[in-house]
Amino acid sequence: MSRKPTVMEIAHCMVTDMRDNWFHMRSLLSIVFIAVLLGLTSALSHRRSFGIPIQKRSTFTKNGVVNLDAVRSHLAYSEGKYLRGASAIKYSTGVISPSSSGHTVGRRAASGVSVPLTEYGTKLWYGNISVGSPPVEYKVDFDTGSADLFLPSSDCNTTCAGHTRYNPAKSFSAVNLHQGFNLSYGDGSTVFGDQYTDTVTIGRFVAKNQTIGAALQYSAGFQADNFAPDGLMGMAFPNISVFYANPIVQTLIAERQLSDPVFAFKLASSGSELSIGGVNQLLYKGNVTYAPVTRQGFWQINVGSLNANGQAISKNISAVVDTGTTLILGDAATVHQFYSGLNATDVGDGLYTMPCNAMPNVSITIQGKLFAISAETFNLGHYDTAGTQCVGAITGAGSLGDIWILGDAFLQNVYSIFDFGKLRVGFADLA
Repeated sequence: MSRKPTVMEIAHCMVTDMRDNWFHMRSLLSIVFIAVLLGLTSALSHRRSFGIPIQKRSTFTKNGVVNLDAVRSHLAYSEGKYLRGASAIKYSTGVISPSSSGHTVGRRAASGVSVPLTEYGTKLWYGNISVGSPPVEYKVDFDTGSADLFLPSSDCNTTCAGHTRYNPAKSFSAVNLHQGFNLSYGDGSTVFGDQYTDTVTIGRFVAKNQTIGAALQYSAGFQADNFAPDGLMGMAFPNISVFYANPIVQTLIAERQLSDPVFAFKLASSGSELSIGGVNQLLYKGNVTYAPVTRQGFWQINVGSLNANGQAISKNISAVVDTGTTLILGDAATVHQFYSGLNATDVGDGLYTMPCNAMPNVSITIQGKLFAISAETFNLGHYDTAGTQCVGAITGAGSLGDIWILGDAFLQNVYSIFDFGKLRVGFADLA
């Protein structure tokens, strides 16, 4: 007859089982913890950059009809911006850029963050930065076609009404450089004022001693009715700076704020974003196609071809990639050739219309990769209230020589990466 276990023996077995279960549970928890930690580490390795939402400003259309005067004004603005930068390159290097000779620009006075982008119509893109100590938040256009940061000054007159104004007297980190600035654009817009250095925060990155223009006057083009942001932040190379200073991304690089000297854009009808210090891999798919920068100053690259309905219209184009331009600008002769086979009508000033129900298949080839331009981004809107003719986003420019400008009519179709470290621009299909 078998012996019954004693109470002490039962208790010992229970303790042993509990201990074994505890060791098993602890091992399981350790495995789970390590897996979670690895996942977080992997996620963080992809988030060393910081995403800033951005929006769009202004519009070319009202009730679906294009405001041709607004388009013409934007064309002049974009051409003037390019020519001013080209003249700055000439001044700083002694080398004449295409189309820069003979152009007069505003004279300098003698004395891994992601930003959401705001869409405000169909012109330019803006988001938030903070300036000063203590920091004050401002809305700025993010513009890869220029290199300077300016904001309306607290001393600006009524032309700056409706904008948040920068007051260096209330920032203990502001330093007056005792130098003026004067920026002029082809559409007649001007900004002039005084230069300071101050602390600028964008996402989680902080740029110290960043040169800022405090505008004493805004012309009509920058007043609140026409310009939703408070100011503009250039993101091109230093040698097109009218301030002769580093743009903010270059300052962040010089101050070792960025582990990866790149920034990237998603420009779209929703979910637009600027990433600084890296890229957001969730916003694109497939491989990135890189084109080397052929001339520092602007983000200038070679484009293999411009295509319409599968046919290459022009090859080996030198183009500036510019988030601050809505349209695609090209030399007048090539643009005329592009539209000549599309049943289009020349309506003057480099603008063309075509039947709205016969939008062409337009694409651009870069480094052998074809990137389509959607009908939605190629079509600026109806030419008139009849609604049968639409205005194309590829426009002729008379003063750029053989340089093209790729604005957001193209950039809304791709994820674009601007790499200061390897001097290249990357393009990928949107996710």
